[in-house]
Amino acid sequence: ASSTASTFPLALASGTATLGSDFTNVLTFSNGVTLTGGNISVPAGVTSFTVTVPTVDDAINEPSPETFTLAVGGVTGTGNITDNDGAPTLSINDVTVNEAAGTATFTVTLSAASGQTVTVGYNTSNGTATAGADYTSATGTLTFAPGVLTQTITVNITNDTIYEGATGETFNVNLVTPTNATIADNLGLGTITDNDTPPTITSVDDPLTPAINSVTVVEGVDAVFTVTLSNASSTASTFPLALASGTATLGSDFTNVLTFSNGVTLTGGNISV
Repeated sequence: ASSTASTFPLALASGTATLGSDFTNVLTFSNGVTLTGGNISVPAGVTSFTVTVPTVDDAINEPSPETFTLAVGGVTGTGNITDNDGAPTLSINDVTVNEAAGTATFTVTLSAASGQTVTVGYNTSNGTATAGADYTSATGTLTFAPGVLTQTITVNITNDTIYEGATGETFNVNLVTPTNATIADNLGLGTITDNDTPPTITSVDDPLTPAINSVTVVEGVDAVFTVTLSNASSTASTFPLALASGTATLGSDFTNVLTFSNGVTLTGGNISV
């Protein structure tokens, strides 16, 4: 103790904790100690006192503990702040695009800002759409710097000429292996809507003389017609088929025992391509 007031320098400094956002410099003292400028005055007879440093209860997930220092009279003490916020969660949205768009962009969102760097891996997988034919497979890692809430994943879409149906085709973007976060929704569903029309029959030709829709053969030789579709389809297409007499008579000049190539079948009066 001292019979007179004693003066000591006081310094409050950030470590991994940040002055202002993690703790403040609005200090309080016990036993009559006062702070003026950067010095404290300790009353005569006082042999100990407390210094109270307020900490900030935020909603940010941070490394724990975070530290700051209090130096009094050249002696330094360390304050440790333990975080009380849980890790944020990650989610990904679903996206629907026309195949002519060229790309599909998914947004990955953190539920709350984090004071730590957050990473998450991603990859794509087939649904009814096929990688390489309908879209380009993608893999990678997203990095969220502290405070960042969203990142995007872009998947390239193939604009083909194949009719793929009115309901569209699907693929998945999967979130995997997060750090400093957990996954709430790991699957983004991509739907590709088709911009192609159902195929139509464009010609029924002699393969040797195309574009005239007729075939000429010597009797006794099979008449082979080449049927051409306007475009391909990812599902089977059905068309009506009719074989009829002209000046030639069905039964005596030609028969209805038909054969088809490329897996085409005839049921009733319809072919399935």
